[in-house]
Amino acid sequence: MRFVPVDPGYNAESIKGMIPEGATPFKGGIGKELVVTFEQEGLYGYDCMPHYGMGMVGLVIVGKADANLDAARDVKQPKKAAARFEALFSGLEG
Repeated sequence: MRFVPVDPGYNAESIKGMIPEGATPFKGGIGKELVVTFEQEGLYGYDCMPHYGMGMVGLVIVGKADANLDAARDVKQPKKAAARFEALFSGLEG
């Protein structure tokens, strides 16, 4: 997957506890494009570190989302990020 910042102040990085067990964490530089190869099945939660508290987060689903869904849901998030993730998790159930 290719993460392309649309602003020089953005990045993409994995959130601790929100990637499958044994998967390699990733972290792109601010304003830098990042290419990640996902090799393990599950959910990969990511954020834009400078804007994490404002809810700039997302999920990548590789194969079956339930591989680490419970662990990903248990990660404590800032308020706006938590609301965005809850909406994303709810979308997985529907």
